[in-house]
Amino acid sequence: MSKFPVLWFFFVCASATAFADQVSLKNGDRLSGTIVKSDGKTLLLHTDYAGDVSLSWDAVQAVESKQALHIQLRDGKSLAGPVTTADGQLAVTTASGPVEAPLAQVAGVRGESEETAYQKSLHPGIFQDWKSGINVGFALTRGNSETKNLALAFTADRKTLHDKLSLYTNSIYATNDAPGATPHRGSGARGGTHRKPESAPAPDGRPLRG
Repeated sequence: MSKFPVLWFFFVCASATAFADQVSLKNGDRLSGTIVKSDGKTLLLHTDYAGDVSLSWDAVQAVESKQALHIQLRDGKSLAGPVTTADGQLAVTTASGPVEAPLAQVAGVRGESEETAYQKSLHPGIFQDWKSGINVGFALTRGNSETKNLALAFTADRKTLHDKLSLYTNSIYATNDAPGATPHRGSGARGGTHRKPESAPAPDGRPLRG
């Protein structure tokens, strides 16, 4: 049996491990994978062997990533670059040089894909992130009066980190077809928009006040 396939297998495994993110826990465990994100409470790590793994941030002793991570600190500062940890200090190799911060001061971590999604959420297109609904009501009476009432309502809301935009319209159509009654047909419609500024969240999730 040739040793080449075996050696190649171990080379591939070693290469994958070398480029994978590393997370060391306070209990001595060490996990390899891809750091997806953290909100300062939970760290999400994607692994090839167990899928997505959620870890308590308080249980994390150290993180290491040769790929760029986007770090948010509790004082509002943002850092981006490969990350190492030593003696409870997070070291980020930014474009302007190494920057250190206590691991306990980390409010959020995002990988590249999460950072891209986050940036899109900050500046969504006008046709993105809409949630809408339609309500339909119909009433019919028989007897001294024969009326039909149809009500239509449409609402749409778009909420971003900076504002909330609402659209609405209501329409009512009514008739009275009772014998001897004065024929009546009526309709009405109204609509409008409403925009409400929203406070952007701080790195630790609390609203920022102006």
